[in-house]
Amino acid sequence: MKKGCLIIFVIMALITGILYLKKVSKDTQNEAEYQEMLKDYVKYESSNMSSDTIKYINVNNNALSEIKEEEKVKEALITESNILYVSVYDDGTRRDGYASYLCQILKEHKSLVRKVKVVKFGSHNDSKRDNAYGVLLGESDCNF
Repeated sequence: MKKGCLIIFVIMALITGILYLKKVSKDTQNEAEYQEMLKDYVKYESSNMSSDTIKYINVNNNALSEIKEEEKVKEALITESNILYVSVYDDGTRRDGYASYLCQILKEHKSLVRKVKVVKFGSHNDSKRDNAYGVLLGESDCNF
């Protein structure tokens, strides 16, 4: 649990720093200067993390990036509990098979995610929701 909290904290620090640098970039006329500042910031933050933490973040982020490229996927995130939530439009079918397919993408990237839940896009406020992420359309345990 502590490792998960640390990882979330580090990710939030990275995002905050990057957002700050993006704001600075609006004030910076030289795009090359901005890109150099961004690289230096990421190097600095990365130097303060253990190699295990960096590896953990990278494998999950690489898998998440590929999954977000899927045509059906509207939103995707990995929770601190290593559960991948993917929202898709509801076409009336179960999405257990699609969740299993996403497990294969996670496996290819050696991700630490072990469960995939596919939820209905835009249903996070629906009274029939499975949890805070929305109405469950399908799920799969990634046994690899």
